[in-house]
Parts: sequence; structure tokens; C-alpha cells
Amino acid sequence: MNSAGFASLQGERDELSIKMQIKNVGEGWEGAFPVYLIAGQQEINIGMVNIKTGYGNYERSFYCKDDQVWIGTLKAKVESICGIQIRFPVNRIIKGELKQAKSVKSSQTDILQKEAGKPEEEQEQKEALPISDTQKKEQVIEAPKEELKAISVYTDKWEQLKSQYKIVHPFGDEREFISIEPKDFVVLREAYQRLVNNSFLLHGFYNYRHLILGKDYQLGTGSGTCFYLGVPGVFFEREKMVAVMFGFEGFESEGPVEIGKFGYYLRRVEI
Repeated sequence: MNSAGFASLQGERDELSIKMQIKNVGEGWEGAFPVYLIAGQQEINIGMVNIKTGYGNYERSFYCKDDQVWIGTLKAKVESICGIQIRFPVNRIIKGELKQAKSVKSSQTDILQKEAGKPEEEQEQKEALPISDTQKKEQVIEAPKEELKAISVYTDKWEQLKSQYKIVHPFGDEREFISIEPKDFVVLREAYQRLVNNSFLLHGFYNYRHLILGKDYQLGTGSGTCFYLGVPGVFFEREKMVAVMFGFEGFESEGPVEIGKFGYYLRRVEI
């Protein structure tokens, strides 16, 4: 069905801005649904869109560098971006395909409602749908007993964590962080394990599918070593206020912090 709205992608300096307006999608298409950016063979989750009474709006900006757009720890060549997609239950989608895939300096496309027909496609769609809040809680609280035992016997806990988790450099310098998930909070001291239920943290994790934990002299005060837990997100004043309310007192990105730039909201923790 045509005329489900439009999507626009605009590239300007070091930023890719994505806007989408959904309209007239009818009854039964209400709620929060995942949005995917299509870049070649990649389908990258870029957040959620809320649709009510057949209408919805979505707007996000992502950091670009060297002709690549960064979405969390994932990156894609700008020239490979060819569309955008919203997934609904029961194998229904809203899909837009760019007519000018080689340039997103100013591209716009009509988006259509579709209902896929092949059983194997239906299975793939179901596997990609978001899980319920109950399932989320069950997943993030799980922690293998073997992992608890293994971590407790090492004298240098940070070095052991680096050997077990993926090392990342989120700020483009020599500082090392590890990429973790809420289920890994067993590595934190007991007082900080309750962050597994922090709403701001979970929102960032389910948008970008990772968190970071790092040993950071630069961010700390005095000569002591601090550990920081980072939640991925885009810097906006309103988002910063919410982050502070949930205990994340700082924000850092690669290069200067600017409105609309991707980075991490940070708070101190102990391991």
C-alpha cells in the first residue's frame, strides 16, 4: 500500500540526520516498533518509533567520519545506505528504498506498507522482533555461575576482564574499555549490580546493544583510578538531564561534545 509517509536522509559535515513521518497506516499499527537502517547487506537497529492512531515521527542523528556513519560500535559506508525499515509483529513492515543510494546529502523516499508472503521470510522477521519487558528482565539478570567463580580468583581483576571481553576504544584514544551487557554486571561490586534495573541504562542498551566499562585516569579525580560505566547515546540537553536523574553524571565522545553527537553517558562504579 502506497503513501505510508516519507523518510529523508541528509548528510552535513560530520553528521547524518534521519527523519521519518508515518501516516495513515490504519488500525492495529500502534505502539513502539524497531527501526532499521539498511546498508548493503547490513540491517542496523537505530532505535524505536512510536506510532499512535496511524501516525508517528522519528528523528535521529549519527556521527560520520571518513565517509562512514557510526551507530554505536557498528559502522557502515555512507554510499552503501539504501533504505530504512520499520518492523511490526505478524510479519508486517514499512519499508523505504532510496532512489539515490550513492549520495545521502539530500535524499528522500516514499515509504510503503508491505506484508511479506514467504514462510522463511516470516520466520526471519519473527526472530528479529523485540522481546517483551518480562523477557528482558530475565535475560539481563542471568549470569553463568562458572563466570562468577572464574573472575573471583584473579588478583588483577581488570586485566582478567580485558582477557574475557572485547576491548574497544570508544573515544579514539589509547584508553581501553570493554564492551559488556547488563547480564555481565556480576563483575561489578554488589552495590552497583542493581544498575541492571536502571531504566536509562536499559534504554541505551536496547537501542545500541552494548555498554562500556573502563579504567580511566583522565576522567577520575586525584591520583586514584576510577572505573566508569558508559551508556551509548546521542548528546542533547534534555537527554543529559534525564541521564543525571538516573545517576549518569558525565558525557564524553570522540572529539568535542556537540549537540546531536554520539557518545557515552558515564557514571563511576567499582569492580
